[in-house]
Amino acid sequence: MNRLAVDERSTSGFLEQQVFFTDWIRADVGLRGDVYFLHGFDDLPVQPFDPNFDPVRIRGRTTDGMVSPKANLILTPAANTDVFFNFGTGFHVGTQETAAGGNFRPARASRRYGVDVESLFRVTRRLTADYDLSYADPRFRNGDAIPLAPTLLMNGGLTLDLGHGFSTALRVRFLDDRPVIEDRSLIARGYTLLDLIARWRWRKVEASLALLNLTDTDWCEAQFADASCVRHEVVPGGFPPKGDPGRNGFRVPCIAQPGKQTDHPVEPAPDIHFTPGNPFGVRAGITVFF
Repeated sequence: MNRLAVDERSTSGFLEQQVFFTDWIRADVGLRGDVYFLHGFDDLPVQPFDPNFDPVRIRGRTTDGMVSPKANLILTPAANTDVFFNFGTGFHVGTQETAAGGNFRPARASRRYGVDVESLFRVTRRLTADYDLSYADPRFRNGDAIPLAPTLLMNGGLTLDLGHGFSTALRVRFLDDRPVIEDRSLIARGYTLLDLIARWRWRKVEASLALLNLTDTDWCEAQFADASCVRHEVVPGGFPPKGDPGRNGFRVPCIAQPGKQTDHPVEPAPDIHFTPGNPFGVRAGITVFF
């Protein structure tokens, strides 16, 4: 148990240059620099003696930064058509906090290869279709999976302009299954959601009505790997448990005994913990534009 506070400050700068080689070939090159200042300190008050708990104070500060080059090559083979080739380096904004010495360090080096596709097509004068796809193969340099990194995202729909400020759209969102832990033994279930949205625009005011998750699909909004036990997995007494610990189908028994966590001879196997996504719902709103 800890009550940790982190003071994070950063500064950054970006330079960009656009170069036109021909009428249909151009390039964007850029350079970004980031510097982060992190200070972690423990707000945990002084604890009385507890046989089940060793308070650990976590303190530390560090400063780090990096320079990230970016480059885009854009080809325009036909009117209203652009093909992009993108390159860049960077880092995830999250930090990994470790109790050893109270330091802060980034995760291991990783790499991602993928493709992004964005398209918009006017079917008729009033009907348009759009489709976006993002596919990536994210992994650490040793081949391990990056937990919960998306691999395939798709978003698209049909929009009908009804005139007089009215429009309606049928939208679909897709997220593919993805690993929850690095060895890929746990998989976060993806989802496909269908929404119907109606809008009415009058001058600077827009009213909207959305029917969300039309098919009332069961889906998980947030998913994580954690070690925990449900009631039928708990084995009373000490370790090793009596009888066959696998008789109820669980992999590693959970020992119901007091004591510090480090005193337990085994840890239960990790499993998926999730926040359920919203069922079918209706959302209305009014937006004022300035």
